[in-house]
Amino acid sequence: MDNLDKLFVHWKSLQPLSARKQYLLGQRFTVDYNYNSNHIEGNTLTYGQTELLLLLGKVRGEGDLRDFMEMKASQASVKMLEEETKSSFV
Repeated sequence: MDNLDKLFVHWKSLQPLSARKQYLLGQRFTVDYNYNSNHIEGNTLTYGQTELLLLLGKVRGEGDLRDFMEMKASQASVKMLEEETKSSFV
């Protein structure tokens, strides 16, 4: 728990993040969350394929169509949660 407290203090010292850093952090979260979440469930896309699909809307390499569709659906659910959260605090 001590380590968690130290990390929290460090995080607070970095606030507020610039708009650019918020954007980059959001992109990183998008790819990492969706890749790891879907990978646990058996999705075969690589990290690079996930990044290309979610950030640029492109597809490269081999993969099951189902895996690509699941990844996009996962990202859609994250976006829905973001919008719902934003509207809850207005």
